[in-house]
Amino acid sequence: MSSMFNISKWYMDICDNEGNAFIGYSAVLNWRKITIHYRGYIFREKSGRTVTENHLSESQTPVFENN
Repeated sequence: MSSMFNISKWYMDICDNEGNAFIGYSAVLNWRKITIHYRGYIFREKSGRTVTENHLSESQTPVFENN
């Protein structure tokens, strides 16, 4: 049985002139016969309110299009 381990990650952060911030990320981990898909984000508003969301579910990796 192969012990091959592979992780593919994507990450992005953005801050606007108003003071809001966004961090988005996704990953796919492969180890032996196990594949785990993970995605989530953190959004922090200027007011201090923070929204987070995380999922262990398959999703497409973000794609850069049209500049």
